[in-house]
Order: sequence, then C-alpha cells, then structure tokens
Amino acid sequence: MASATEILSEHDRNLDWFNAHYKELKKKYLDRWVAVKNSQVVDYDRSYLTLAKRAKRKYRDDFSKLAIGYVSEKPIELIL
Repeated sequence: MASATEILSEHDRNLDWFNAHYKELKKKYLDRWVAVKNSQVVDYDRSYLTLAKRAKRKYRDDFSKLAIGYVSEKPIELIL
C-alpha cells in the first residue's frame, strides 16, 4: 500500500502534466473532464460524475493518484 506522501506526489505529477499540456488538451478535450494517470489521458467525459464513477471502478487502487481536471477555453480560476 502506498503512503500518503507517495499518493500525493503522484497526484501532483499528474496535475503538473495536465497543466503543462493544457493547450494541447484544449484541441482534443474542450469542454470535457479529463483523467490523467502516469502523465497521460486515461479517460474523459462531459460529466464529472460519470467520469469519476468510471475511473473509480477502473482504477480502484489508484484513484487517489489520478488528476481530474476540466478543459475549457480559458482555465478556471478557483478562489479558496
């Protein structure tokens, strides 16, 4: 079983890849949610819930390591 640090590290790598390739992702996945694992797109859908449910089934043990982000014309900014 992976430690929390390992899980977060892999998640961060996938998120970094998503952000670094955002311009390319827009060409193929515009207005879709995209799941990234091992620095590659493994699934996508217009519905976050549909994608998340499918990814949870398919990547049961690694779901926490996935980065899931929305691809829009302009990146979404969150204020936390």
